[in-house]
Amino acid sequence: MRRILFEEKGMALLITIMVISLLIVVTMQFGRNMRRQLVSAANLKDNIALDAITRSGMNMAIELIDLDSKINTFDSYHDIWGKISGQDLSSLFEQGTLKLTVSDLSGRLQVNSLVSSKADGGVDAATAEKMRQILKRLLLSGNFALSGENNAQEIIDALVEWMSPVDPESNLETKDSYYGSPEHPYGCKHGPVSTLEELLLARGISPELLYGNTEHLGLAQFLTAQGNNGKININTADPLLLQAIDSQMTPELAKYMVEYREQENNTESLLTITWYKQIPSWPIDVSLDTQLITTQSSYFMITAIGELDTLKRKRTAIVHRSQDNKGMSLLSMKVD
Repeated sequence: MRRILFEEKGMALLITIMVISLLIVVTMQFGRNMRRQLVSAANLKDNIALDAITRSGMNMAIELIDLDSKINTFDSYHDIWGKISGQDLSSLFEQGTLKLTVSDLSGRLQVNSLVSSKADGGVDAATAEKMRQILKRLLLSGNFALSGENNAQEIIDALVEWMSPVDPESNLETKDSYYGSPEHPYGCKHGPVSTLEELLLARGISPELLYGNTEHLGLAQFLTAQGNNGKININTADPLLLQAIDSQMTPELAKYMVEYREQENNTESLLTITWYKQIPSWPIDVSLDTQLITTQSSYFMITAIGELDTLKRKRTAIVHRSQDNKGMSLLSMKVD
């Protein structure tokens, strides 16, 4: 009888321990779930706030670009859209920070202008050839991952091939063993590019050439897929691109141009496309082709980076500003 009673007490104790252990496990799991949900809710709140911060920054930049067109008829980094870049905008928000950058894509070489497209409002054959020469001089500047003049010409030929329309009388597709091969199972586009990333599909265009590496610059920072009129804004173009515009341009002359346009007291003179001739040390025999340059811009890239606690949100957009006062158009948006 005592043994049975002892066994019953032992069993009851064991069941009690098991129940308590189960309750402890359930309680701990419940606590973890609650903490997880609390963190998720906090992250959701912060993500919503970050989304609002970057969107507001994007809208601010678009309004400034549009407003600038009503203030003056030329563009430079002295404009209100240029001065907003890099400023501390954290005072606009109770929590979080915002960093805005506006880049002038019209100060880059229009890759679609490497090919004549007069019927689509683009450049004629002569201007397209001039654009190819600009690109060749840029490639041969010694700053990119390529190996000499022949390689530079191969890259240009590959880009022209990628964007050129199909000639009905040619048999290019059947002769070409590169596009459609197992390594490159796609056809040549034979049309204008929509994004610079697309250039990686063209023959010979490597990520190192397009985006650079620790030793070389990336070609992408000098190119744009927007626009096809063949004009480069000399008020915002990179010094390397300025140097490539003409065969007589030297690094020293490009440096003179950059120094001149950066001075506030020279801002108004940047209206005319021959402002560089006002530089005291400018050679009288060096004159840039007026068909290739401009002081007006139509395409801009806006980058809005928001931070809140440990979270970060990056929003990048490309916008078009019409030259005939029709306002702004959003061409693309990317969120990271």
